[in-house]
Amino acid sequence: MAGLCEGGNEPPGSLKAKKTTYNMINQRILDATSAVANESISMAAEEEARLTNSRDVSVSCDEEDENKPQEIEGLNEREKLSDGKTLGGRNRLTDAVINTLTVYYGNAIRANCGSVDNMRTAIWAIWYHKMSSDHNPVHNFCPKGLESWCPYQRAVEEKTVDSYKHKNNLAPAIMEAIKPVFKNLVSTDLLKRCVGGFTQNNNESLNSKIWKICPKVGFAGHKIVKVAVNDAVIGKYCLQALEEQDTTRIQSANKRALQATKEAKKCRKRLRLEIEAKVSDKEGVVYAAGEF
Repeated sequence: MAGLCEGGNEPPGSLKAKKTTYNMINQRILDATSAVANESISMAAEEEARLTNSRDVSVSCDEEDENKPQEIEGLNEREKLSDGKTLGGRNRLTDAVINTLTVYYGNAIRANCGSVDNMRTAIWAIWYHKMSSDHNPVHNFCPKGLESWCPYQRAVEEKTVDSYKHKNNLAPAIMEAIKPVFKNLVSTDLLKRCVGGFTQNNNESLNSKIWKICPKVGFAGHKIVKVAVNDAVIGKYCLQALEEQDTTRIQSANKRALQATKEAKKCRKRLRLEIEAKVSDKEGVVYAAGEF
């Protein structure tokens, strides 16, 4: 502690000495966390390269992207479509329908997160499925079989497709209006960020960890912020190292405890023999085999 608490030539209790010590400790913590964070980044990059068989590690950003998918909610509900009706209204693109499409989109991503092509096919299946009608059934992209989420494909397997009636489909004018949204949602750049089922914006996850350590509501110096960033970057690798260290500590403690138990047992036995020897010297032999 002497090295950490040196405060120059100032008296130990002075404000300047305390500030110097504080800055010194902060700097040492910063140096330590920076070293571990850099090592963690290297390990993460190696792990990413091993999993993806590529040395190209993608990094997301918070800046607006001109190719960012357009939200359906941003469409003008009062604009007249090709059929002379507005986008919104009864039996049109309501909030409930938008929520349903959102759920379908999420399911398509999660069920096919291992392949960009499979995700793209599943997303277009949603669009064609909602556009299909009794006069124009377009279910080519929908999964086939009795386990399919598409009732039309299930009807095909059950040989009842001739009597099948489409329900909850949307007008062709609506589907054409939201088609540009689907085109953005199947962009290769977007779907690549969904491969593996991970978050699309890694920075948001990192930021949340940083602000938990160093909240934005209070002021903090640049060293404190750097320590918070390093601590957030260290992440699971720090936890893994601490868990391994803790396991080693527990194993070592158990070994010492076991050794202490053996030593205590030997000590008790030695003490008992010493007591018996003293009693024997004082009273003589009080019992022996074959003496009675």
